[in-house]
Amino acid sequence: MKEEFDFDSIRKKTIEQLKAGKPLLGKDDAFAPLLTSILNAALEGEKMHILQKKKSDG
Repeated sequence: MKEEFDFDSIRKKTIEQLKAGKPLLGKDDAFAPLLTSILNAALEGEKMHILQKKKSDG
């Protein structure tokens, strides 16, 4: 299940939080979706690597 990353919404939320003096890092803050997207892509890549290795090892 691949989720689309909405750069525009992250940019808007980041600007709003900066103007309000709010933190950008945290569970519901501006960079949370970006970090989630990066981590999910890394995990998916690792999973595919392991599965390919197991398949080639027999």
